[in-house]
Formats: sequence, C-alpha cells, structure tokens
Amino acid sequence: MTLAAGAAHAGNLLTDSFDSENGGLSKLNYTGFANFNPTGNVDLVATPDFNITCAGGAGSCVDLAGTPGPGRITSKNFYAVAAGSKVTLSFDVSGNQRVDAANSIYAGFFFASNTTISDYTLGGGFGSGDIISAPFLTSSISTGTLTSGENQPFTNYSLTFTAVDGGNVQLFIGTDETSVFGPVLDNVSLSATGVPEPASWALMLVGFGGLGAAIRGARRRTVSTAA
Repeated sequence: MTLAAGAAHAGNLLTDSFDSENGGLSKLNYTGFANFNPTGNVDLVATPDFNITCAGGAGSCVDLAGTPGPGRITSKNFYAVAAGSKVTLSFDVSGNQRVDAANSIYAGFFFASNTTISDYTLGGGFGSGDIISAPFLTSSISTGTLTSGENQPFTNYSLTFTAVDGGNVQLFIGTDETSVFGPVLDNVSLSATGVPEPASWALMLVGFGGLGAAIRGARRRTVSTAA
C-alpha cells in the first residue's frame, strides 16, 4: 500500500516590478498600469528621473504620492484562493527620496464577498507577529505605518493571512501623503501556498483509507494470535 501525499498548491498570483510600464519612461499621474488601477494620483518614475532610484538601482517604480498625492494602487483583478491556503502580499518601499520626512504607507486586501480568514500576520517594515489569530469574517483588511524618512532604503513589507473560506482577493497599497513626493514602491507580489490540489486530496483520502484498513487488519491479527 502506498500513501500518496500529493504536492501542495503553490504559486504567484501577481508579480510586478513596473519596469515594462510606459516603455520604461517616467510619467506623472500615471494611469496606464497593466495590473493596477490608481486612486488619487501616483507617479511612474524611471531611475534616475527626479533624483529617484528604484529598487536594485535600475528600472521603474511608483511614487505613491503623485503630483500631488495622496495615491493608491489597487489590483485590477480579484484572485481566487482556496480554503486553507496561505496568502501573502509582499512589496518593497523606500522612504521619501526627495524630502527627509516620515510618510504613511498602508496596504491590505479587499474580498469580493464577506470571507472568513485567520492568522493575519505582519512582516518586514510593518513589524512582525500575528495581529489577529482567530478566524474572523471580513470584506477588507489593511495595515498602516510610517516610513522613517529620506534615509530609509528599500525595505520589504509583507501581509499574510490564511483563507479559512475559499474566496476572491484584491490587493491595494497606498499613502495618505498629500505633497508631490512620497514613499516609493517597487516589486509587488501576491502569492498563495499550502493547499493540496483536489486530485491530491483524493489520493490522500485513498491512502488514509488503505492505512486504516491495514491497521484494523493488524489489530485483528494481533488479537487472533494472542488468543
């Protein structure tokens, strides 16, 4: 008897570094993102325009305080996640590269309908540790903090939750900064991991059933021998 464990479902739902936007050129109050809809104003910046350097020292990134801010980007699509999957939003943010001031940064999730999630956890620039561990029903959730000013290098921020229910999730990242310079965003990704594919579940159930039969048979044989 072979117990088939099956591979866990794992994958990136969205990955975007903004490098292919607008032919690699800067544009103030940019609205043409492939994967995001802006709310308010955000600027697309190509290194080294406006004295801004994107993550890795090249490519393009987003000044979340457009001309002027505040601004937010929200994924154009909702992404399906299975019950039990672990969902992680990850992105890099630098402090304001033009003015030495702390700026707000926030991020989170919208759900297509009320969805039960658990283990909402912060990472990187947001701090660390569970914020809400017990399951709760929600239509959206977000977390905010402040950057440390002009000298903050690109820092990874992350938000993670477990989807107790299957559902559809949309991400957003923004700032409340109202000037023309703000925190700079790069390397956004959304991933979901940790749920066996349906076919793998079937194999596991067959395997567990066979294991149970083998155990029961062993018990019967043991009793019979002892008698």
